[in-house]
Amino acid sequence: MRAADLNFPYPVLGDANAMTGDLPEVAYTPDIPPKEMITVPYRWTFEINLKNADILKLIEEGKAKYMCEVSCSATLLRECKLFSEPKFTIEIDRKDVNKRVEFSLCVVAVEHIPDYNNSAVTEDYKELAPFDIDVGSPLAVLKSYRWDADLCYEDLTSLRSILQILENTVNPNEEYVTVNLDHAYIQILLPPQQYKLFIEKSQSPAFSEIIKSSIVMYALQSALNAMSPQLELRWERALDTYIKHDSKFEGLLWENKGDIPAIAARMLGNPFKNLSETLSKLTVRDDNPQDIDDEADDQE
Repeated sequence: MRAADLNFPYPVLGDANAMTGDLPEVAYTPDIPPKEMITVPYRWTFEINLKNADILKLIEEGKAKYMCEVSCSATLLRECKLFSEPKFTIEIDRKDVNKRVEFSLCVVAVEHIPDYNNSAVTEDYKELAPFDIDVGSPLAVLKSYRWDADLCYEDLTSLRSILQILENTVNPNEEYVTVNLDHAYIQILLPPQQYKLFIEKSQSPAFSEIIKSSIVMYALQSALNAMSPQLELRWERALDTYIKHDSKFEGLLWENKGDIPAIAARMLGNPFKNLSETLSKLTVRDDNPQDIDDEADDQE
């Protein structure tokens, strides 16, 4: 992986035009206590495997350090923390962050280095060496990370954490189901009569499968198709995190439009299979469909 959009008058590890060699590997371990433990701070541990001998020597000599810039646009938090060791932990109180937290890793000079050179520089930079490096100048720009503080990662597998089924009170004369994707939650808006039926039948397991395979499936696919790379809305960040961290989505990407039906089906637990089984029971016992609900309740 390469850091993007680097533009420095001296060679920086992470700029493929200036330095050879891959970016250092970074191990990233978040330690997020349960939401009930509100007094316990968030902790994130990073371990950087830097292999550039010249930069490592500067760190050993105390002329450079690892730096982690932490920022949160929602609370205007911005901190830069320096470390001499490649493994370090960032600790932040919960009240200081909300929504997205960004971590930018780099190695910076902490002393003026008047004659900097690096054996990994490209031919274009060799004839310009040595370089005059000021205090605070980056020597390596590493991978960036993000954490969404407003998401409860324990609840991501529950549709209730990202989706709401509501009555369409804004436009009650609308006869079709609409999906609102402009809020923190995916909102399925039902016409008043359909919403009344939904409330009456919502506890029925048979009705639940019909809802999942119809309006919920439609809403999820609409949302996945509408997701933007910026992931600005809460439901976008929740879906992105869920898909990237749950093994049942292995090999699937929401950015690939062809994967979206499979992603939505896995989120809903194979709804079409469950629906077909429910319809099969209804066909056999259509004279008393309530028995299906009773049977499902007994199995639970």
